[in-house]
Amino acid sequence: MENLIISNFRFGLDARRSELTSQPGTAMVLENGHVNSGGEIEKRKAFVEIGVTTQLGFDVPTFGLEATDEGLVVFAGQLPAHYPTGTIVQLLIHPPTEGTEPSLEAVIFSCNFNGKAFVITRFDNGNIVFFYNGVVVAQSIDGLVFSDFVLLVSLATNLTQAINSIEGWVATANGDGSVTVKSPPGVYFTPVPEKNTVDGLLGYTLIDKDHAGSAGTSAVAAFQITVNGAAGVDTYVVTAPHNSDGSGTVTLCNTLAAASAVATAAAIKSCINDNTYLTGYSATVGLGVDTNKVFVYAPQAWGATANGLTVTLTYTGGNSGDGGGGTGGTLVCNIDQPTNATIHVGSGTANVFSKIVHASGAGGTAPYTYLWAAKPVVPGPGDQGDGITISSPTAASTNFHKTLPINTSAYGKFVCTVTDSLGAIAASVDVTVLLENDSNN
Repeated sequence: MENLIISNFRFGLDARRSELTSQPGTAMVLENGHVNSGGEIEKRKAFVEIGVTTQLGFDVPTFGLEATDEGLVVFAGQLPAHYPTGTIVQLLIHPPTEGTEPSLEAVIFSCNFNGKAFVITRFDNGNIVFFYNGVVVAQSIDGLVFSDFVLLVSLATNLTQAINSIEGWVATANGDGSVTVKSPPGVYFTPVPEKNTVDGLLGYTLIDKDHAGSAGTSAVAAFQITVNGAAGVDTYVVTAPHNSDGSGTVTLCNTLAAASAVATAAAIKSCINDNTYLTGYSATVGLGVDTNKVFVYAPQAWGATANGLTVTLTYTGGNSGDGGGGTGGTLVCNIDQPTNATIHVGSGTANVFSKIVHASGAGGTAPYTYLWAAKPVVPGPGDQGDGITISSPTAASTNFHKTLPINTSAYGKFVCTVTDSLGAIAASVDVTVLLENDSNN
């Protein structure tokens, strides 16, 4: 039997004819290969995963691949120490939360929009967040309450940021879970609570409509603090009927004893008034010798006639002395994260975000409010913030960011001030923030 030697396949791949009628040098079937210009068969190239331990590989999880006007971009929750030349790593950081910073779990979708990457992400806490060029798309989270938000002050801060993103509207978080909202001049509105749950109340009160209001009258009850509890330890809880027919119970106030009976009465008054927007009840303290007496007013809509309803004051504690009591200790502001929040990017002009830094109050009298600010220059004027923006200046936890051209950096010093419910103030240690957009990293 004679052998037929085919030296090349210069006629390429041609499956139109039978193998009996095709010219020698014609390939009928070719898998995972191609015929080059010299008539030789070459194996196809393969996609091979780059090992994460190699000098050229990624040493942290990365997601997706998108072509932008700056080059090929992959996405990550933290910056790799090594990655292939020509690849840009874009950091996608979850908006600030109360607990542990969520980790990027997946890129659900990405595309090139006007030369920049638009990305839909999912984090390990289940939250879906949109990003454009590495910055959170505010509209994707406005009105959403992340599962990580538990404290009222965090919910209020979240709502405040959403309202302030609307042109002409101004919102202020009051530090107690309530938010004051101001509409543009000439724009009038009436809030409508959409949901009440067994876990809490959602309410509102109209403060002003640009005209003088009429003085209101309400039914009133009173009690007097004659023996003060242990300051910062013992508690006072005030409850009252939730409805005008006497049904239901609502907590008007839950506060700690202050340094004296007079100060405790003032603290109870303030606590009740802080919740007026939810309960409708309000309070004042007496004058002169009655400054340790608290007057509680029923909701104005219930009328001024005595209604026979009971306001209950419950005291919890063991102090029966003259009000000397104990204290909550010296107020301090602790920083739970390393004070040097350093981030490298290396991806052309980019909005560089630091890691989240957490502050927490201790001592004094809870609850606490927080205020972040750039450390001032002494003597002034000016500060040491270097143009870096504080993402959540009135929250306990925040990160910092600034848009930086390639091969530039920003360095700033920041301080968190904590204020307790009695007005005591304490400042944290300096938080140094270094943001770098360095092509060598």
